[in-house]
Amino acid sequence: MSSPITPDAALANLQATALTARCHNAFFRQKQLKALHDTLRSNISTIKDAIKQDTRVSDAEATTEIALALHNVKEHYKAIDVKRELDKEYRITSGKDASDRRQPWGVVYIEPQRSHTPFHSIIVALSAAVAAGNCVALKVSSHNISILCNAKADLAREQSSRTSFTSPKTPHRSS
Repeated sequence: MSSPITPDAALANLQATALTARCHNAFFRQKQLKALHDTLRSNISTIKDAIKQDTRVSDAEATTEIALALHNVKEHYKAIDVKRELDKEYRITSGKDASDRRQPWGVVYIEPQRSHTPFHSIIVALSAAVAAGNCVALKVSSHNISILCNAKADLAREQSSRTSFTSPKTPHRSS
């Protein structure tokens, strides 16, 4: 059995993945978003129970929060136009200007909303960051621990590349 990864090691893995630019690939991003969506859909009841426990909302409110989060992941997936992105990537080889080319940040640190719709806040920021081609470090706090533990455990197992997502227990501080 492997020992738990330290926050510094997890962030170093994310940075290494970001440097390879693997997350920039449109197919990779779509695969990650599909894995996220599939994981969330297959764990709806567990996630709903965690939302209700952590935020004291009704069953209908928890269901709505999950539905909105799933909708946003789906929209981020649909926004990735693989053909257009490949055309843009190879413009320079055709002698065309690529001055409007955008680069992802690399590693994005997400600190979720504490009180209002924490699950939705986490998933929307996570899927937007992945759709933009970034790796994600997600802060775990006592306010979102049940939701994150239930969702992240399954997500980490099912994601095709664990190096594109992590949730260090403490925020990384640069010296």
